[in-house]
Amino acid sequence: MTKNQLPGITLDYVQGISRLANGDTIISSNGIPGRKGGPQDIKKAVQMVEVTPDYKVVWVIQDWEHLGLGSWIQVLDEPGIPEKGEVLR
Repeated sequence: MTKNQLPGITLDYVQGISRLANGDTIISSNGIPGRKGGPQDIKKAVQMVEVTPDYKVVWVIQDWEHLGLGSWIQVLDEPGIPEKGEVLR
């Protein structure tokens, strides 16, 4: 996937990627596009997005008023035992 592959969403400075059991992927970004702009540019960026294997957007988190820079996500209801590496895909 490239940073401009999702329509209307730019993925700059990806911090984490989590593959879900259903095949979808959650992408976490610290959300600072190009690190050149001011606060107005930061508010255009998404913090997290879930996409299907064929790159359809399931949901997006973009809430700069209540959330800060996105860096990682821990999905608590994924099947498997993390200590055995079963959640890492």
